[in-house]
Amino acid sequence: MTRRPKRTPAPDSHERQGPATAAMSDEDRAAIRRAGAEDARRSRARQGLPERIEDPTTIAVLAALLRAPQPAKPKEGTKRHERKRAA
Repeated sequence: MTRRPKRTPAPDSHERQGPATAAMSDEDRAAIRRAGAEDARRSRARQGLPERIEDPTTIAVLAALLRAPQPAKPKEGTKRHERKRAA
């Protein structure tokens, strides 16, 4: 019989330290927000939509489309019942 090492409990959230808990500066937040906005504009332009969408009705329609469940994609590969049997 092999002995297992004792598990050490995970540190509580107040004990964790590292980059994830470091406070973010206002400049960092603004830079992230700008990068996200630029990425969104590029994405809309690639899809043939205007870069900036200012019409509230259009925004609501696009938001509804994004929230709608997407149809399941067919899986690639073979299924058990589709395998060719050896002759």
